[in-house]
Amino acid sequence: MTDTTLHLDLPFLMPNQAQKHVTVNESLQILDSSIQLSVVSRSELEPLAGAADGDRYLVPAEATGAFSGEDGKLAWLEQGVWRFLTPVQGWRAWVEDAQRLDVLASSGWQAAAATGLDQLGINALTDSSNRFAVASAASLFSHDGEDHRLKVNRAADTDVASILFQTGFSEEAEFGLSGAEGVALRTSPDGSAWTSRLTCPPNEESVLVPSLRAGEVLIAADAVASVPTPNVSGFFYFHVHDETFPNALHAGLFLFDSAASRMLVQVYAGSGVSSAGTGALTGATGPGGKTSISVQPGAVQIENRQTDPAVYRFGFLG
Repeated sequence: MTDTTLHLDLPFLMPNQAQKHVTVNESLQILDSSIQLSVVSRSELEPLAGAADGDRYLVPAEATGAFSGEDGKLAWLEQGVWRFLTPVQGWRAWVEDAQRLDVLASSGWQAAAATGLDQLGINALTDSSNRFAVASAASLFSHDGEDHRLKVNRAADTDVASILFQTGFSEEAEFGLSGAEGVALRTSPDGSAWTSRLTCPPNEESVLVPSLRAGEVLIAADAVASVPTPNVSGFFYFHVHDETFPNALHAGLFLFDSAASRMLVQVYAGSGVSSAGTGALTGATGPGGKTSISVQPGAVQIENRQTDPAVYRFGFLG
């Protein structure tokens, strides 16, 4: 039989021991210092100035001064003398300067909050794919004083980062970053065949619906922009947007075919618009001071021959 307890190293009363109260008081002092543990700090290398009896610390590595050589131990000041006890795995301590509850794990002290967990289920079961699961009528993510953002991160721009909507765990709709489509809204009748209902291509200032695309592009003076067509044929309309109003002189509506049998038919054009048909535009092709339009394979070209840059708003209807 040892002379102390296994976990807190409390001294036992021994047979025929004199001054038993000393041993009992020693055990009470250790209990008083180690249970309901709250420490001043676990990062201070030595006691703070003005330490008082009862102050407790968790001694960090490479401690100095009164804590020198006592790394990893619980320290408390008793009648002006620092005493030490070795904590064991599973101990919890409130760290006052960090305002945090810590727990002693095999790797050392760490926050006792739910950090670094492999899986977490709240009223729900988790698995290797769904490591975080919540079963609830609603979930609330609120700000902590200012903004709040819900972040979904993917590894590469060819991967998916999305919110998936299901019925009976069967996939029906998805919204998010879907590979080359950029931001996309997709639907599926069976969870395997998907149809894109709306996409925002990653490198274009436009929105694409299967038969509709709308957007705007800034074109420098004597420069050309190529706008991809959502379908091989349909209607294309545009106007120059001057600050807060459309410029009717530089506005037009055309019927186009961007396939092998290219075609551009003017339905309406303001006096500042010139049609180049199927000829390629270079930035110096059309008449000066005007906006020229051309159809090319898979795209409509807009040429700005005005003296200043211009914002062109456009749309396709297939």
